[in-house]
Amino acid sequence: MNELSAIPVSTDHLHIVQQLMEKCGVKPHIYETPDAWADDSNAQHKDLATRMVARAGMPTSDSDEEQCLLLAGPLSQIISQRIPEFINHVHPGLPVVAVCNSPKLPEVVGVLRLGARDVVDLASHDVDPCDAIREALEYGRETEGRRLRTMVLRQRLETVTQGERQVLDSMLEGLANKETAKKLGIGLRTVELRRAKIMTKMGAKGVAELVKLFCEARCPGVDTRAVR
Repeated sequence: MNELSAIPVSTDHLHIVQQLMEKCGVKPHIYETPDAWADDSNAQHKDLATRMVARAGMPTSDSDEEQCLLLAGPLSQIISQRIPEFINHVHPGLPVVAVCNSPKLPEVVGVLRLGARDVVDLASHDVDPCDAIREALEYGRETEGRRLRTMVLRQRLETVTQGERQVLDSMLEGLANKETAKKLGIGLRTVELRRAKIMTKMGAKGVAELVKLFCEARCPGVDTRAVR
């Protein structure tokens, strides 16, 4: 069961992960960089999402799914590389715990704003770092279904074409079909066809459900427009 992964911000911090995991009694899967974590063939999230889309059903629990990710190293590097934000794009909602020594308050705030769930100060004697890791793992298990559902919805959203995304943006702005046609300079029938295709691709039965599914698929704290 691959429930915990870890990314040392640099190889200098590999020992931090190893010592912490030894203390917590957990053997993690260690990746050298966030990109390695995202592309590693052993990371189940890509195959898992693909299988779910193929069977067109809602996700169910999978014992190989990663439930928590540790980031070990200076918070300044984690923030400059925007690693928690990157992780959220690759695997939405996966709990991230940053592990460091004597962090400054602005850095703690910064990494939490980027999407980290918790920050563990190894120099502190007030908090057991294993408690934070166990809490994050438990949260990961509890939210697994919701996280995988979001991945499915994002894959569906990626199938929406640029023209359809323009219509989707207008729908999200509350514009009627005629207003959308005028705004985009296309025929009303074209708007209606694109709208129908969007509904089918996203698996929505109405506009309200479409907006709900889109909100589930987007990343928290980033641009919510469909067109990039």
